[in-house]
Amino acid sequence: MQPNRTHQTLFAAANGIPSTNTTARMHADHRDFGPVVTSLSLGATWPMRFRLRGSTYNKKGQPGDELAMLPRRSLLVLAGGARDRWMHGIDPADTARETDIRISATFRTVPR
Repeated sequence: MQPNRTHQTLFAAANGIPSTNTTARMHADHRDFGPVVTSLSLGATWPMRFRLRGSTYNKKGQPGDELAMLPRRSLLVLAGGARDRWMHGIDPADTARETDIRISATFRTVPR
């Protein structure tokens, strides 16, 4: 199944995903978006937080959270357990010292 949608996001320093969009801050892409979701990172290297699904959001993180650095020009592939059991997000607390921007292009399959 090939992706048929892309979404681009510009992340500015200390911004993360805007707090007005609380469903997107720490989230898991809807299962209807196919078995694989990919995200191309452009610009600066930025941190992404991962948390088991079903956990509640806490601005200071949760025990058991995993923090991964997304290098510039890297491709994040969420499939299998990473797609089914984990949520992900860019937290403003993790990016408070960032001085450069990150641009992401996320590719999904949307049912027609």
